[in-house]
Parts: sequence; C-alpha cells; structure tokens
Amino acid sequence: MALDPVINFGKVTVSTGYDDVATSIVLSSGDGAKLPSTFSYNMTWWNNTDYADPADDPNVEIVRVSGRSTDTLSPIARAQEGTTATVKNLAGKTYKMILSVTKKMIDDIGGYFDGTNSFTELKIDPTTSSSTGIIFKGTDRFIHNFQHPTGGGAIPNGKNIFIGIGAGNFTMGSTATITTHSSRNIGIGADSLLNNTTGSSNAAMGNDTLKVNTTGANNMAIGTSALTANTTGSANVGIGGSALASNTKGVNNVAIGNSALTLITGTFISHNTAIGTSSLLALTTGITNTAMGYTSGRFIADGTTPNETSSECVFIGGYTKASADGVSRETVIGYDAIGKGTDTAIIGAEGVNTKVYASGGLIVNQVDASGAMPALLLNQDDVSEEMIEFDSTVGVGNAIEAVGAKVLTTTHFIKVTITGVGTRYIPCGTIA
Repeated sequence: MALDPVINFGKVTVSTGYDDVATSIVLSSGDGAKLPSTFSYNMTWWNNTDYADPADDPNVEIVRVSGRSTDTLSPIARAQEGTTATVKNLAGKTYKMILSVTKKMIDDIGGYFDGTNSFTELKIDPTTSSSTGIIFKGTDRFIHNFQHPTGGGAIPNGKNIFIGIGAGNFTMGSTATITTHSSRNIGIGADSLLNNTTGSSNAAMGNDTLKVNTTGANNMAIGTSALTANTTGSANVGIGGSALASNTKGVNNVAIGNSALTLITGTFISHNTAIGTSSLLALTTGITNTAMGYTSGRFIADGTTPNETSSECVFIGGYTKASADGVSRETVIGYDAIGKGTDTAIIGAEGVNTKVYASGGLIVNQVDASGAMPALLLNQDDVSEEMIEFDSTVGVGNAIEAVGAKVLTTTHFIKVTITGVGTRYIPCGTIA
C-alpha cells in the first residue's frame, strides 16, 4: 500500500456551487495545477467566506479525488472519513478545497509501523559518503551500499551491500586503481568488513567477519569471527564460528565447522582444507593438509599436544591424530586412528581389528630404489594365528591347486625377512 500523494500549498477555489450528489467539480481557472497529478488523495471542502478555519464549518466535507483533467476533478467520492455529503451552493459564498493532513493520512503512516500496511517501495540515494543514502539505528550506521565516488585513479563499480551496526566503512575505494577494487562486497553483521580498503567480491556474514580485511578478495566468511584477522589473504572459505579466525595472509584455505583451522597465523599458509568442528584447530604454519571429522588432525599421538606444523597430510575420521608434530605426507584414516610417521598411511585405530576390503586387485608398488624397505610388511601380534589366509576354490588350474601327482620344478626364490630369524627364501617355479 502506497501513501496518498501530497503537495505543498494545495489549496484551490471551487468555481461554482454544487449539490450533495455531485461527483465532478470544476475549479477556478489554473487551480488544477496546484494539485498532484497522481491519484488518489483526500481533500477538505468548506465554506471559506463564513469560516476561515474549515473545522468551524458545520457542513465541512472530506472527498476523495481519483482523477483530474486540467481544472476539473472527476471522479470524486463524497462523504469520506465520517463526514456527510452536503450542499455547497449558498449564494454569494466562496467554497474552497485543501489537500492537507487528515486522519486517514495519519492512520496510513501509522500502519507502516504497526504492521497494518506494508511498503511497496522505499527509495534512498546511493551511499557515496558518510551522510548520504544510509539507514541508521540510533546514531550508528546500519544499512548502506557505499561506493567511493572518485577512487584513486579508477572509480569502483560498487555494488556493495552492508547490513549491521558498523558494517563496512566510508573510505574504501579511495585508493582504487581499477574499477573492481572495493566492489561487490557483502557484509552482514556488526563490524563485518569494517576496515576494507580495496578488497573485492568478499562475502562476510556474522559479527566481526573479515573485520580487519584490507585488500583480500574472493573470501567467504560465515559465522561470528570467521576470518576476522584476515588482511590480505584471498580465496579463503571460513564457515563456522571462529573458522580461520587467525588467518592473515593465507590463500585457498577452506574451513567448515566451528573453530576449524582457527589458529593459522603464518605468512602465506595456504591450501589447507578442514571440515568438522575443531578440525586442524591447532595448525599454525602447515600447508596443503586435508582433515575431515570432529577434531581431526588437531592433536598428535598423545591426544593433548597440538599438531601445529604438519604439511601435506590427510586425516579422515573423528579424533584422527598425527604421529608427531611436523610430519609430512602422513595419511590417517579411521575413527581415533593415529598416524605412523612421514610418508606413511594407516587405516583404522590401534588395537582394533580393522578389515580392509578391496573390490578388485591390490597392487603394492615400492618405487624407492634406494630405500631399504620391503614392498609388503605383515605384522601378526597374535602368535597363535597364521600370517596369511588364502580363500579360493581348490582345483586344477585354479589359484589353489592340489599337489596330487604333480611335481614342482623350482625356478626362482622369493626373498622374505622374518623378524628375529633373518632372511629366508620361498621357492617358486612350475608344476607338471
């Protein structure tokens, strides 16, 4: 619902007298131009000769004007707002009409505040200074879309939106040298993007998100204090309270979950991915790590010492831990699993008889020609059980074939090592 149109000094003279059913009124020549050209609006009609104040005229009437052609008001609806249609044709009397505040106008305005009416349109100027195009909450800026009007060599494109007490600022873009600087930012939450200078295409949602960002671009921060310390880091995603809260210059980090990657502080610490509450929480200078699960990668083996500097590691599963701080290329998979050191991978936690199934062949390729390490190491702590169990159908030509009358002709030996015994050889060859 829109408010009725208004105009200053909208007082006109009626050209002649009318009865109490007339719905078209002719004004004195030229008076029509004193009224709005959009409709509809209410006007007060009274005997001005005898009553200078329309409130004193016992026959005063409010009518609703829905159209005008030059000096003719038509159509009009009589007897509005509780008044009565009366004859306005006393000889020698001058009748006037005025567009002024009536009870309907006050009620309409009040309706926007008590929920009775709804705005169809609200227009404010673009925000180009600290005093233009701003919606305030008390004395604090609350909603604006600041765009620097001059820039520092290039005028920013703008298209920003800031919602929240203290969100954004009114100086960003003053040093812009390209049009994309200081543009296409979204800051929702108190003090979000408070110190932005030329940073662009950032999305900050939550109190203190990207609060001290200056030139960082293409960051997404959702959750109180997410990426709050970021200054020049770009292309980071922090979703969750305090996610990536300490990152300053790192790029291409992803943290999803409360306090995920919250302590990263080193210069250009990048390419880490942490999904889960407190995942990689303690990491400060490690790079290119991946962690998924509650507190995944947060601690080392003892469960209390923080994992701060490991790099290129993978932790998948709740409570997964590094073997030690500072390891590299350690892969740890499974709930509460603990890594085995640099360049190792483990599936399953210690003390749990985890069975690993592979639907297809299993290929073990030891490519380090200089490293003294076996391609396959089997450890059996249960001394009463076998090292290997083979499961297949016994038959001629099968993977397992009965000895029968066949004879093995040894052609090769496979070198094996038995801990505590030494090197031994398994014969292999052809059968016939």
